[in-house]
Order: sequence, then C-alpha cells, then structure tokens
Amino acid sequence: MPRLIEAEIGNLAPRQMLFALPDALRDTPVVYRLEDGSLVMDAVPLIADQDLLYFAYELPVEELFGLALDWTDGPAEGGKIKWDQPLTGRLTQECAEFTLDQFEGLPITDGHTDVEVGRRNEVAVGTFLRDAVLDGKKVRSKALVYVAESILKVETGGSELSIGGMAFMEVNSARGQAGEPDFFIRRINLNHVALVEKGRAGPEARLLNHRAELAHSKEKVPHMKVTISGVDIEVPDVAVNHYTGLIANLEGQVPNLTNSVTSVTAERDTAQGGLDAATAALTTAQEQVTTLQNAVPDVTQAAATLANEHTSFASEAQRLGHTEELTLGAYDRAAVMRTVLNARGAAIADDASAERVAGAWDFALKHAAGSTSAITDLPLSQQTTAPPATIAAAAQTAVNNSYFGGKKKEA
Repeated sequence: MPRLIEAEIGNLAPRQMLFALPDALRDTPVVYRLEDGSLVMDAVPLIADQDLLYFAYELPVEELFGLALDWTDGPAEGGKIKWDQPLTGRLTQECAEFTLDQFEGLPITDGHTDVEVGRRNEVAVGTFLRDAVLDGKKVRSKALVYVAESILKVETGGSELSIGGMAFMEVNSARGQAGEPDFFIRRINLNHVALVEKGRAGPEARLLNHRAELAHSKEKVPHMKVTISGVDIEVPDVAVNHYTGLIANLEGQVPNLTNSVTSVTAERDTAQGGLDAATAALTTAQEQVTTLQNAVPDVTQAAATLANEHTSFASEAQRLGHTEELTLGAYDRAAVMRTVLNARGAAIADDASAERVAGAWDFALKHAAGSTSAITDLPLSQQTTAPPATIAAAAQTAVNNSYFGGKKKEA
C-alpha cells in the first residue's frame, strides 16, 4: 500500500470558529450585505483533480522522494534535488470529498498566518457559514467576511482563496511521464482558508463577489483620480464609492457637531462668567473678613472701656441720689445727668451745653459726700469744665466706627 506523507500546506492557524447566522442567509444568492457592512457570499475554496505548483523547499522531499535539498548553485548532485525545483501535486477527488464537512465555522484569515489556535479570534476576518458541497470539480460553501479592511480587499479584487492545514501526500509512481503529477494530495485536515491576491489554485478558487468577478475579468478595473493632501492618486472606483458615502455621512454630521461645539462654548463662557463673579465676591468677602479681624482688638478695647465707664457713671449717679438701675446702651447719659442734677436743684436746661452739664456734674460729685444740698446757686465760674470729649464719648465713637460701621448708637 502506498505510504502517505504528512506535510503542512499554507500555514497552520486557527481551526474552527462557530458563527450564528439565520439559515435563510446560508442559502442567499451570490452576495448579500448585512446591516453592519459584513459580506455574505458564495465561495470556492478548492478544486478537485487540480494540479498545484510547489517548489521543492516547500515539501518534505526527503520523505516523499528520498532526495535531499540541494541549496548550491549548478545542477543537483546525485541523491539531491534543487531547492527551487518546481513540483506538481494533484488535489484528488477523494481529498476534496474528505474536506466537505470541515468548512462550517472554519476561519477565514487575511493571508496565511502562524498564529496558534488559541488566538483564532485575533486573526480571523471571516468564517464559513456551512459545510461545503461538491459541484462538479468545485468545492462550494457560503462565506462571511466581517472585517472592514478585508471587505474592501474583497471588493477591489483581492478575493482569491488559499487553503491552510495538514496534508497527506503520496508519491506518484508515474511521475516524470507526460501529464502526470509528482505526487497526489489524498487528504487535508483544514485549519483555515486565507484571502490572498494570487492563490496557488488560481483565480477560480475565490470568493464569488460580483465586484471580484469584474477584477478577474479581462476588462480593466475602472479607476478614479482623487486628490489626497494635494497629491493626485488613482484608485479603483469601488474604493472611492465605498468611502464616498461614509464621507458624505460624516460631512452631514458637521452642522450638528458645530452647533454642539457652539452650545458647549456658550455654556463654558457662562460658567466662566459665574466663576469670575464668584471669585470677585470671594475676594471682597475675604477683604471684609480681614478688616473685621484687624478691628477686633480695637473693638474689644473700646467695649471694655465703655463697660468700665458705664460702671463708673452708674456709681456716680447712685452717689448723687439716682435710684433707677441703668442698663448699658439703654440710656442717654446727658439726659440722666440733667435729671440727677435737676433733682438736686441745679435747674439745668435741656439745651444746656455739654460743658455746663459736665461741670455741674463734677461739682456735684465733689460736694456730694452723702449730702443732697442744692446746687442751684453754683456760679458758672466755679463749675469744672469737662474735656471736649469724655472718655465715654471716645469709647462710644470707637465702638461706633469700628464695630457698628459709623452708625450712631448712644451709650
């Protein structure tokens, strides 16, 4: 029985990734775009009985042919094969049939990758939605591509497919004869299918997107000239059309965004105005606090002086016969003095000068000594002249100015 040789083809990468999709989409014709922009389309990932071209260095030639690789220049030495020797491998009908039930959930990658199985979600750009069927020589399935860059690649012609996995090969005993391949590929354990610009299986193994069909036709893909940063660049029409709608959508959002910026700016300015006003008010309040703090010692001293003067005055009034209790801040000092003096017979008029009242008061105190004798005939020349402002008046002035803000408050 012929010996099968196991070898990696493409590159090993993610195995399977399940993707839930309604059954109706699994049978959708040719190409369908989902709401998120993903593409669902038919795919031909491989073709049966197709001869695929390899170079010797890509294959396990020692196991297959018993030959070692020759990396030197010139003809190969005996028992060796040149490293760049082209070799053909036929992907058999039985191999194609063996792969049919491996496609559902099989990842699609953008180019072959060496990423390990555990990281398949990081490299997958799509997946197959169902197992494949054999349509003549073509293996057909339904593919989903959901990464934007890969969708654009598919739409601009980069939709050829290349399978990756572990292949089991058998040397062809008739190799070297006309029309015979060097070996047969009997089975493949699929690992991924890669999107490539040019696949080993040719342009028929690809995603069947109508735009990709145009790219693979003999007609030239239509191009459009666009200017980017002052440089004219020719790009495929489909690429321009792909982004024109996006740009138009973004431009349509500019007025709303501008209004939002204007509104936010106005709110910021209003808030800044309020902050400035609050800062000014805080500064004024701090200045007032400082003024009051500086006035505290003076107010305290003035209050103490006023209290002492009240106590002294009340005592003097009591000595001169005043029997009513005097409450600080609740009496008119001059009026009390006139009342007490008149009670002793002084006959002080209401419009008498402060100097006359003060002089009569001092005289009465000097001659009181417990006496209540009249002082009606006291000559003015014998009255003691009080200072222009008594100590009590000075205290009152200090308290009024420092504590009451200059508002007059009689003591």
